[in-house]
Amino acid sequence: MQNDPLMAMWDNIGKQPADQEKLKSMIAERTYPVRRKIRLQMIIEITGFALLLLVYYDFFDGHQKPLYGNVALVSGLLLAISYNIVGYRLAGKSVPLSSITTSLEQSLNDLRRYSRLSILIRILTAVCLLTFFCSVIIFTTGKYLLLIAIVLVFANQIFLLSRLWSNRIARLKATFSELTSEL
Repeated sequence: MQNDPLMAMWDNIGKQPADQEKLKSMIAERTYPVRRKIRLQMIIEITGFALLLLVYYDFFDGHQKPLYGNVALVSGLLLAISYNIVGYRLAGKSVPLSSITTSLEQSLNDLRRYSRLSILIRILTAVCLLTFFCSVIIFTTGKYLLLIAIVLVFANQIFLLSRLWSNRIARLKATFSELTSEL
């Protein structure tokens, strides 16, 4: 008889067959917890970008900005929106069942590629935003200092994003190497 409930749960892990319907419902789009968080973040970001697209012309005097500024803003925001959707679809992509190690290795490579592109898209979006907002400004020393501060904030955000991705990939790589060493 065991007094430790964790030990009892550990001992009973393999004894209960997994309910196939329960597993299918966990994988479903609306109930999978990680995918649900990704979807929520995607909805928030897309809503914000779409609202900015809807109001930039009136609120931020888009009609007074040059054409290249408007094109830069619209293309940067559309690029960010589309890449959010690509990321969501990548998160829901099923892993082929050929070989677990090759499948995990391919997924890790896909994630590395996605992380690099994600950082690049954020940089391009920031450049497009700055291009739009700076397109008609006559710069003075104070405005240059403010622009440098804004660029430093963007650079810090890009640095934090790249560190976040490198930490995620390092954890996945460690888990993958641990798994392959056990096989």
